[in-house]
Amino acid sequence: MFTQHPYIAESSATSIRILTESVFRERGLKVRPAYEVENLNLCGRLVAAGLGITAMPRLALGQFDLSSIQIKNLKDRHLFRSLGIVTRVGRTASPVARRFHKLVVKHAKIAWSAARSL
Repeated sequence: MFTQHPYIAESSATSIRILTESVFRERGLKVRPAYEVENLNLCGRLVAAGLGITAMPRLALGQFDLSSIQIKNLKDRHLFRSLGIVTRVGRTASPVARRFHKLVVKHAKIAWSAARSL
């Protein structure tokens, strides 16, 4: 797909760009961006204008008028994002924060197990 259409890429320092280029390399794809932009909003606008395709997190789709954008899921066991829980140094997490952490870890393990079975 990315070798058949103009690729609209975010700047090279973004996590999405790093992930997509890693997958391209692993698959032996030679994909060169037709456009390189600084933010996802502009990526979405260029796609909506018919200038190419891009990869973006599902969470970012809420900021676009989806009536002119076609969405296809990318299914690749190597395509994932690392998330962390950020806390202040020297502070003990509240009981709610500790429960939230346990819940995130539980669901991450379930999601990781499901992804590995694909």
